[in-house]
Amino acid sequence: MKALSAVALVLTLGCGGSTTPTPAPTPTPTPAATFTILSATPGAGGTIPLPVSPGDGSRSPEIEFQFTYPGDLTLGVGRTSFQVALLNSDNTECMATQIAYSTRLDRNDGVYVANSTARFRTGFWVIRDIPRYRCGTSFTTDKVRFDLGPDLPFNPGIPTIVNTGWSFVVR
Repeated sequence: MKALSAVALVLTLGCGGSTTPTPAPTPTPTPAATFTILSATPGAGGTIPLPVSPGDGSRSPEIEFQFTYPGDLTLGVGRTSFQVALLNSDNTECMATQIAYSTRLDRNDGVYVANSTARFRTGFWVIRDIPRYRCGTSFTTDKVRFDLGPDLPFNPGIPTIVNTGWSFVVR
C-alpha cells in the first residue's frame, strides 16, 4: 500500500499546473587563449642589429613566451603551429618567426593538453622581404603579434598583440 501512495503522490505532483519556468542550464564558458611575453633580449627600449640582406635573417630578439589554449592540440610544422611577428607603428609585419624556429621549454614533444601552459623561446627571425611588408632599413616596434593556427576548432581571441617598446636598426 505504501508503494501505491508514493506513485499516486508522484502522479499528483506531475499533473499540477506549475507557472514557475524551469531555469535553463547555464553554459560553461570556454576559457580564453592567452599569450604572455615572459622575457626578451634586448629589453624594452633596446636596439638590435638587423642584417643588411633580408635573406640573412636574424637571431635577435630572443623572446621567451607562453600561451594557453582551451583545447587539446598537436603542435608542430604541418599541424597546429604559431607565428610571432614584430609590427611597426603602421601595424606592418616587419619580422616574423614560427614554431619551426622556436624551442619548446616545457616538454620535448608536440603534445598540448587543453588549458595547460606551453613555453617557447624564439630562434631565427625572417625579415619580411615582400613589398607590402617592407619596413625600410630601420624600424621601431612596440607590438608583437601571436597567431596560432591554422585550423583551430574555434577562435579563442587569437591573434593577440602585446605592446613592448623596442627599436630595431640595420647594422
